[in-house]
Amino acid sequence: MSDFVYQTAGGTATAITLTMQTLVNGYFKTFIASANNSGAATTINGKKLYKPGTTTAPNLIAGKAYTVWYNSTGDIGNGCFFIKASAEGTALASDVRNTKTFSNDNDIGMQGGLDLSLLVSGNIRAGITIDGVTGKSTVVDTTISTSMATAAMIRNGYKCYINGVLTTGIAPEKAAATITPTTTDQTITSGVITTGIQTIKGDANLVPSNIVSGKNIFGIDGTAIGSLKYISGTIGVNSTVNLGFTIVALYSNAGGSLGFSGNSDGANLSNYWCMDIRFSGTSIEAFGSNGSVYHSSTNGYYIGGNLTNCFVKITGNTSITNTHATIPYVYYAIGY
Repeated sequence: MSDFVYQTAGGTATAITLTMQTLVNGYFKTFIASANNSGAATTINGKKLYKPGTTTAPNLIAGKAYTVWYNSTGDIGNGCFFIKASAEGTALASDVRNTKTFSNDNDIGMQGGLDLSLLVSGNIRAGITIDGVTGKSTVVDTTISTSMATAAMIRNGYKCYINGVLTTGIAPEKAAATITPTTTDQTITSGVITTGIQTIKGDANLVPSNIVSGKNIFGIDGTAIGSLKYISGTIGVNSTVNLGFTIVALYSNAGGSLGFSGNSDGANLSNYWCMDIRFSGTSIEAFGSNGSVYHSSTNGYYIGGNLTNCFVKITGNTSITNTHATIPYVYYAIGY
């Protein structure tokens, strides 16, 4: 009758003793473990105890009933016990979905407790699949280590994530505007985000012929000659008069004729006037009233009586000098 009663094991956790009948192949016995063996090698009445069809010791827990059967050819003919197949394992309720049941070393048919209701595509990063659920394409890693944006780079009021932190933009903005050139520079501050078209005004009249010669506006050199100016007066002995403009024509009564000092092709002229045409500050040529052309590239331009008696000299294109030691001269000048 003892084989039909669950006997509590004697001995130790790994060297169990049981009261049994004579061992024959297929003999079985149910007993209650008295101690945990923690999966260590275990014997029953000196015969090794294995999991079904293995040479691995089962995990015995104190207070639980186990059925074993004897195999006379096991353990290389020495005979051994195999534990009857039953539920075992280390899974806990928190490891198993709450929609499933499971068994482990402690019990069978237990309800799982793992809630996977949040395991949906929108909660998984793009390119990652978890338990068959593929991450949503718009869910991306917002953490970077270099070249990070800042709030000052993002349009004012707009939001984005920077290294996982929701950030609101504070960049200054500039609405559509028309910029008309003035006498001073106009700038758009660095970091400003334009929210409309910025138009820099142009003008079809910005051409060389509309700009006074000698001036440059926005990289365009002027070629226009300004309004003519006129001045007259008397130039004293050994004196220089600054006319305040570029000479175009000059008349003086310095002598009874007109000529150019130091110039071998100079000649006495019967009239006392000379026209000097100039562009960009460079003398081009001079005309006497008889139509002859006179030019001196070394000594400048003189108005005087003859080649050796010339006393009023054009200097620097904007002034005249009386080189006579004792006589003042009247002059009339036109320029721009």
